[in-house]
Amino acid sequence: MSSDSNSPVSGSPANPVQVDRILYFALLASHFVYAGLTKFLQLPAAEPPTPGSPIGTVLLGMSLCAAGAALALDTVGFTDSQIDKWIDDATQKSKDPKEVAGAVRQRAIPRSLVRWSMASTASVFALMSALTGSQPRNTALLLIAVGALVHLYCQPRLARVQARLDERLPKSVL
Repeated sequence: MSSDSNSPVSGSPANPVQVDRILYFALLASHFVYAGLTKFLQLPAAEPPTPGSPIGTVLLGMSLCAAGAALALDTVGFTDSQIDKWIDDATQKSKDPKEVAGAVRQRAIPRSLVRWSMASTASVFALMSALTGSQPRNTALLLIAVGALVHLYCQPRLARVQARLDERLPKSVL
């Protein structure tokens, strides 16, 4: 037995930008799963959806609000000035460039996950509206497409964060 199998697992990935992209595409794939469930899931025969049903209106509103929240987080959360503020805050706490880079990444990755989760939430609410029969399937599929488009708009930004770190910190250490 080799000693490698007993070594502890490292807490930080070797390439966080690649991990960021993998998470992005994994969550993007969820929209296709929701669309497939909406399109092909055989629902029990029920009354046709009534326009303006309270649950349908609530789910429609929640879906659109989740998509809007993802767009707002993307617009506000990853500006160059915001990234610079993260770098400045981390630099005040530590002078080690590796620690600064790690602290900045720890702020960026959760924000990315929240953006993508909000976009997925828009699609989940659309799926729920189809499953409850409160919205027609075509409306639900349209809302899932909106969630997927918002998700596509909220692209991975960790490479941008890394570029700002490269500009601001000594290159020999990173």
